[in-house]
Amino acid sequence: MKKIFFGLLDAYPEYAKRLAQYTSNYYRADMQAITFSSADAVFDYLDAGNKKLHVLLADETLFTEGDAEALPSSVALVYLTDERDLARLYDRPALYRFQRASVIMQKIRGFDAQNSKSDGLFSDGQSARLAVFCGAGGHCGTTAAAIAFAAREAEQGENVVYLNLQQNADLRRYFPIAAGTIDELMRSIRTTGGNHDQQLVNMFNSCNELLRSDGDTRIKYYYPFSVPSEAMDTTAGELSVLLEAVSRICSVCVVDIDSYLCDSFLEIVGQASLLVTVASGAYADNEARLLRALDTINCGSSQFIRGQVGVLFTFVQQDVVLPENDFSFTLVKMPPVPQFTGVAGQNLIRYYNSQPYFAPLAGWKK
Repeated sequence: MKKIFFGLLDAYPEYAKRLAQYTSNYYRADMQAITFSSADAVFDYLDAGNKKLHVLLADETLFTEGDAEALPSSVALVYLTDERDLARLYDRPALYRFQRASVIMQKIRGFDAQNSKSDGLFSDGQSARLAVFCGAGGHCGTTAAAIAFAAREAEQGENVVYLNLQQNADLRRYFPIAAGTIDELMRSIRTTGGNHDQQLVNMFNSCNELLRSDGDTRIKYYYPFSVPSEAMDTTAGELSVLLEAVSRICSVCVVDIDSYLCDSFLEIVGQASLLVTVASGAYADNEARLLRALDTINCGSSQFIRGQVGVLFTFVQQDVVLPENDFSFTLVKMPPVPQFTGVAGQNLIRYYNSQPYFAPLAGWKK
């Protein structure tokens, strides 16, 4: 994960000092703040051969338009402002300085990601790899498996975002800190209208503002749809914009989605590097039915499924027999874990990742 170096040139030096200290205390591994006393100090730092400056937060009274023109294009300039609702100043991004420091950190990431795309906001650049987990039925352990897989990827150094797109989902068992909801992300598209590029900009900014990070697993996440109708009303095009925006703020995106075979589901599966279908040994034949449905789609859609396919059976001891398919798949069995029934989700995640359950899927990023 890239470490972001950002500069602070502010008319409130004590504020800049506190923000720099906050960065050092809570974001030391991912971000570093550099305080400057003047525009000349910024250019002296750059002229000395220091390339580690990705974003500069500057007060307009201390960094003029002439200074802005002389700043290298590799540095994203953002004007600090006291006006809460001001989004741009002198045709450059503006940032309200007196909002929560955690929100400022996320927005700095967004400014850097936007500026790093040389041919436009989202053109070029490596997007995240997508891993999709879908359940063949309710209460089969899809969410626990998806979050455990995401935690495993984060432990291996990936910058992971977990997206739960199920109609009825409650993440409070796993993530106690409230986050923005997928509903709010969708609204940032719908209020924009039909302009895809502007939708993408709005979605990207919303993604950064609403994202939360879990201290235990180092997974970044949003809360799911607040009501089932929001999930059902979300179109394939809207989900495509969501995935495109999220893929620019992480290296791995783990999506947890219902397996109802609608256009939105297909939109996501078609982009996946890894598709994992999950079922419980307590339910008969639902996994086989889902695989047959995917096989039918694959035959009729010019090899629609392009990524690796994993078949994950949770809480199962007996042998599993699956139908033949046009695509190859990897079978993974998780034995019963009765001692964790009904307890904190974090404990279940730790148990999953202490076992070699996901090892057969290790090659999915090749």
